[in-house]
Amino acid sequence: MTTLLGLSPEEIQELIQVKEKFRSKQIYHAIYSGIESFDAITDLPLSLRQSLAENFCIFTSKVDTSLDDEGGNCKLRIELSDGLFTECVILSDGTERKTICISSQVGCKMGCAFCRTADMGFKRNLTAGEILEQYLIGSKIAGKLSNIVFMGMGEPFDNIDNLKKAITILNDKNAIGLGARRMTISTCGIIPGIQALAQSKLEIRLAVSLNSAIEEKRRQIMPITQRYPLSDLKSALKAFQQDKNKRFTFEYVLIKDFNMGDEDIKALRHFTSGLSVLVNLIPWNTVEGKPFQTPDRKDINVFCSKLDKLGINYTLRKRKGFGVSGACGQLAYKAKKN
Repeated sequence: MTTLLGLSPEEIQELIQVKEKFRSKQIYHAIYSGIESFDAITDLPLSLRQSLAENFCIFTSKVDTSLDDEGGNCKLRIELSDGLFTECVILSDGTERKTICISSQVGCKMGCAFCRTADMGFKRNLTAGEILEQYLIGSKIAGKLSNIVFMGMGEPFDNIDNLKKAITILNDKNAIGLGARRMTISTCGIIPGIQALAQSKLEIRLAVSLNSAIEEKRRQIMPITQRYPLSDLKSALKAFQQDKNKRFTFEYVLIKDFNMGDEDIKALRHFTSGLSVLVNLIPWNTVEGKPFQTPDRKDINVFCSKLDKLGINYTLRKRKGFGVSGACGQLAYKAKKN
């Protein structure tokens, strides 16, 4: 059955073939207000509600499993209509603020060596409706969600058309009405996506997974560097900064005995020069079978003290979601049920 999620009011009107434009707007508004069936849209004629129920649906996916930890974090494994799975993670900071980490693909084709999702390979892109369903399902489970980070499975800019459509609806005051500044797109460095975001009117935040400012090292763990070298990436980010006139974030996964030496820090200082950027330090989250080590507290403290001396702006990410295997780089599971 066809879902109406992810469609504009005009697309809904054409699909359901209703003459009155205001009816499609009513439906559009209602399906993002939390309803679970068309019968709940009581301001529609009964005949139209019945027709919608017979021919269309709202949700196409469902929660397969849910894992919670003591910190209020929750990982949802979501079964899609074709039997594939994706996931989203709801992160709590101990207050009323809750952030949902949303996936844009099933699996990923970027092949980052430290990430568990890369082991799945790429299955397919999520539709705009499937991206939105993660937010709506998460809202039903956790209540009001304050922020969205597109940092789940997949590379968001590798599914840019569906991503843009979902973001437009998330931002639309007649749909979900979440402010653009409450949304962050995390990319491994897809330059055309960064350029498209720079040219858009939405003030969405940008995070770039850097992990090493040394070209050879970054290529070892992030194959995308072969297509988009660091020099090109920095040029794109300078242009982004000029267009948006705001700071963005570098995500830097700390890997013991790999990217935490003096040469790594000097390269990072050189690469961040001329950019208004905050470096988000993320101690590597253990993934079984990966040949990396998580730095201990002493390693991290030494690294941070050296950043302080060089005046590099950074923050050390508090570990969230680890208890439900929902931390950065840990998202993956079998693609189909047995």
